[in-house]
Amino acid sequence: MKKLVKPLTLILSTLAICLSTASAGQEENLLKNADFKPDANGAISGWQVPKYPFADDPAVAEQLKWGVEDVKGTPCLAISTKEPVKANVWWEQIVKGNGGNTYDVSVKIKGELLEGSKYGGVQVGVHFLDANGQFLSYQAIPDAKELSDTWQVIKGKITAPDDAVKMGFRMGVNFNGGVKVFFKEPTLTETTN
Repeated sequence: MKKLVKPLTLILSTLAICLSTASAGQEENLLKNADFKPDANGAISGWQVPKYPFADDPAVAEQLKWGVEDVKGTPCLAISTKEPVKANVWWEQIVKGNGGNTYDVSVKIKGELLEGSKYGGVQVGVHFLDANGQFLSYQAIPDAKELSDTWQVIKGKITAPDDAVKMGFRMGVNFNGGVKVFFKEPTLTETTN
């Protein structure tokens, strides 16, 4: 028995060191299903299309197509138009948040405005909810740009209001006309500094 204790202790110690070293350089992505794998029913677990932006004009929702599309071997969340429309739309995921904490946000986006469109701007940010589920505020990532047909990384930092307990990670587009937009590699991590 004593002969087993020393090697077992050494193995467990080595494993603990390896695990702590591996996790020290990489923060946990708070977003679930960041590679957009559909569940058994074909739903994209963790991600949703919010209904409230269409409350005043439900016909807008009918002009949009939402789903996962393969872009050169990589599954991407996509938003596209069936017919030209003016809209501000996004995919979102609600996660637990800690009031007062700072978070890093990042996502890769590419897309195109269809002929005859007036504008199309990338929208990335986080909204915050209190313990009662009431909206507190929204923070946009300031380096969001116009749509581009090459991948662009949108990243920044946000700080949750002190009374926030949930966050809604958003990635979308504000446009007038027709669009086709793709999103990949979203991350939301709590900063350590």
